[in-house]
Amino acid sequence: MGRDIVYDVIIKNPNPDDTWTSQCLAGLDRKTLVDDIFRAIYAGRITATDFDTGEELSPEQVKEREKEIEEVRARVAKIQFTEDWYFDTLNLTMRKEVRYMVLGYEVYDDQGNVRGYKPVFRVMLNPDK
Repeated sequence: MGRDIVYDVIIKNPNPDDTWTSQCLAGLDRKTLVDDIFRAIYAGRITATDFDTGEELSPEQVKEREKEIEEVRARVAKIQFTEDWYFDTLNLTMRKEVRYMVLGYEVYDDQGNVRGYKPVFRVMLNPDK
């Protein structure tokens, strides 16, 4: 039905007054998700690649990026997903398969407000697909 569907998901609410986003994220354990991704990279279970070049990053290179970006894990606030979507017209069900995730961290303006996001790296899931 659809390949390479790309979309962003905010996983950390930058505005505490935005109750709708807070409600949407109520069931997410952001810290555990981000920590699990980093742990899987460091254990060699998934591979990180540079967002701009596509070059594979070693676990050591990912650790260096973590040092370069102050408190990067705490600042990861967006995930960009690349997915394939499958719609079963017989059973009227939909299945989505995540192929890639790009972690994005917050970038602040002079007043300390979030002005945007920068990619940390991309990880591939389901490499056999």
